[in-house]
Amino acid sequence: MNVMSLILKSPLLLSLLLSSKLALANAPLPLDNFIADPNIIDAKISPDGEHIALIFNQNNSRFLVIRNLVTPGSPVTGMLEDPVVRPNAVQWANNERIIVSLLVPFETDKIRYKFENESDFDFDRHLMFTRSVSMDLNAKNMVQLMENKNHHFIWNIHLSSISNLLESDDKHVLMPAFLGNKYTLNKVNIYTGDATTIARANKRTMKIITDMQGEPLFRIDYLKRAKELQFYEFLGNNKWLKFDTIYFNPDDESGIDTRGLVRIGIENKGNLLYRKRNPETGFYEIVEYNRESKKTATKISLPDQSVHSIIVGSINNLVIGYRIQNDIVRAVYFDQTLQQKYDAIAAKLGPQQFYLLSSLEKAVKTTILTESLTNPGSIYTFDFKSSKLDYVGQRQSSLPLEQLAKSATSTYKTKDGSDIRAYILFPPGYTKDSRVPLVVLPHGGPNIRDTATFNRLAQFIATRGYAVIQPNFRGSVGFGREFEEQGYKQWGELMQSDLTDAVNYMVSIGVADASRICIVGASYGGYAALNSVVDEPELYQCAISINGISNIKDLIEHSIDKAGYFKETVRELVHRKVGHPEKDSELLDSNSPELHARKIKTPVLLIAGEDDKIVPVEQSEKMADALKKADRSYRYVEIEKIGHHMFRKITARKILFSEVENFLAQHLQ
Repeated sequence: MNVMSLILKSPLLLSLLLSSKLALANAPLPLDNFIADPNIIDAKISPDGEHIALIFNQNNSRFLVIRNLVTPGSPVTGMLEDPVVRPNAVQWANNERIIVSLLVPFETDKIRYKFENESDFDFDRHLMFTRSVSMDLNAKNMVQLMENKNHHFIWNIHLSSISNLLESDDKHVLMPAFLGNKYTLNKVNIYTGDATTIARANKRTMKIITDMQGEPLFRIDYLKRAKELQFYEFLGNNKWLKFDTIYFNPDDESGIDTRGLVRIGIENKGNLLYRKRNPETGFYEIVEYNRESKKTATKISLPDQSVHSIIVGSINNLVIGYRIQNDIVRAVYFDQTLQQKYDAIAAKLGPQQFYLLSSLEKAVKTTILTESLTNPGSIYTFDFKSSKLDYVGQRQSSLPLEQLAKSATSTYKTKDGSDIRAYILFPPGYTKDSRVPLVVLPHGGPNIRDTATFNRLAQFIATRGYAVIQPNFRGSVGFGREFEEQGYKQWGELMQSDLTDAVNYMVSIGVADASRICIVGASYGGYAALNSVVDEPELYQCAISINGISNIKDLIEHSIDKAGYFKETVRELVHRKVGHPEKDSELLDSNSPELHARKIKTPVLLIAGEDDKIVPVEQSEKMADALKKADRSYRYVEIEKIGHHMFRKITARKILFSEVENFLAQHLQ
């Protein structure tokens, strides 16, 4: 399919670029404001700092705008808009050429007709694939990248990823694709769209890493069922040497970001740097694989901290630094000039997390996305010469910052003396020492962590008049091996006790009304919500489980069964972290809410995705049956055609947020 024939170019008034009018400061934010998609999807500045490309989502349409930052008034030089074929991401190949990723619906003509004629049309209900196009500063002279390989497109539902730019060649980029059901890396001309395959691997490959000239050096294979990343060195003549394997579980809701995980070395020696967990400390480090010695050694190790991700240069594709994860992420650059540039931005923005959307190296300007517990995202440009920070726009204008909940970070003590890092939201209008209803919001995983960044559900709940606490209970990652392993085989035990301590803490500091407390969670958090009202029936007035686990043994069996060929690897892992169905039978049964529904005295809301492959919908269905048989108060909501990550689709968010709002209002107010 030729994407170019699907693009419509229609003039848009500049007024469309303006954010929607803010609601009155004293009016509650409607539910629709929270479920809306962001207004600004992407914003990138050209290498010379003279142009900015922005992707907007507004008035049920999405469009790309290119503006001249040098000319007064920043006039628009080019615009691309189509309500059906939608810009999704943008990248500058050089100062005169832009690469745009597009979301394209299957049966495009049919979808276009429905969009124009159906008042309740919903994109979330239709399958989309991705393609990339290249264009000039006027959004003209457009070509589809890799179009000469279109006979292989059946294997490429998603074909928009740019592997990297080339240091001495600004006419080509590298793009991965599946050709003949095998992963390939292709050198693509951004002016003609033609592609030449330069390396091949297999169907499990997720990345081929090259040197600065585009010569293949390494590959990464992802074995989904085994939850492993395998690393190989290219020896030539299509021969590969496997040298390492690391555990990687995207089911823990973290996704896969190979750009931040692995890249070639600090110096142009062709060595590989990648992020790996130290088995002794539990913190992530950067290790280096040496191509000459065929050995791996630790390169960057931090005391009592994890390396969050690797920073890769946009000019030479080498590792130029790393990021550290605490409450927020901060960057460390090897080059002092780059560090000074970064520190100048950090000084302007203060203690909030920010991401550089454009290059820092040799940059005149860069674009920045900021985020915090109370800010879903603000876009800025920063001029390195003048140190001037200019506001571009709010990423989600439907959520005016002055109407969102205020926040605090805190550390509370558990009964056994451990420190738990937590994030607290206070409802708008909250005054010191006034007691309000409390919602405990434990994270999923459970082997992930919460950070001081925006949580849409937490903010939504807080704006409805509740305090919200997000505790990093034992078992959370990022606090060292000992802290994480204290959560092993502790479902319903120590991990649960930490949540009870969070409630007691909020009551003790005068924030929470002890008679109005609810616990809400998704995935493992949904399990924790259910088990809380089993273990502490007098402490909570309600519980909400979203895609939650109700029977631990059944989940263990499901996790192992879906591993297929890699069952034994997953079996060992699950038995070590969660428990053995036979050896730990009594422990697992005693902490499975489905088996103890009669102990529950408070109302329960169960929300489940019909197509959940991580926590099967049967977990929620069986819990509902158990509550019914026990004659307990409950409500069960099953959302059709939705999987585990139901927050990602606006249709599911609307159902979810509405149910949560109504349930909390019924039982806490």
